[in-house]
Amino acid sequence: MLFAGSGARWDDGPQRPLRRWPRRCSVRVMTTPKGKGVFPESHPLSLGVFGLGGHPSAAAYLRGGVDVICAIGTGLGDHRDRRLE
Repeated sequence: MLFAGSGARWDDGPQRPLRRWPRRCSVRVMTTPKGKGVFPESHPLSLGVFGLGGHPSAAAYLRGGVDVICAIGTGLGDHRDRRLE
């Protein structure tokens, strides 16, 4: 599964590489609330947004068990720790 955040927005258009890889590998994709829009929610592999105000399908998918999560462009938290910058 791919977990994409707002850092997955690239200057050359985030949808191109982010659409190709999941389609080639049949990988499901969910985004963070800030990453909403980096992968189209209408795409068949989309799980929608996970987290605050997220989509129930994303949480349900995780509860079902996931072998591998590839996180890209996310700090995996709602709050940034300034001590790490």
